[in-house]
Amino acid sequence: MVYRIQSEENVTGTNLIESDNMETYDVESAEDFESFIHMERTPVEGRSIFLNHRDLDKLAKEINEEIQRNHREQ
Repeated sequence: MVYRIQSEENVTGTNLIESDNMETYDVESAEDFESFIHMERTPVEGRSIFLNHRDLDKLAKEINEEIQRNHREQ
């Protein structure tokens, strides 16, 4: 699953649920993941992922940490 960061604003679990910025991709191995560029791949259609609220909040936290890292680097 990939979340496309398009803003410097932090996200919440609710933002993730309502977002069109999440797509699912098949990745064959850990090595493929390390070199993964979502713009060069086609997302998988018709697949759903179910997350409980705690996992959704954890995902939002990780995305927000990346947003902050990117903001500091600019």
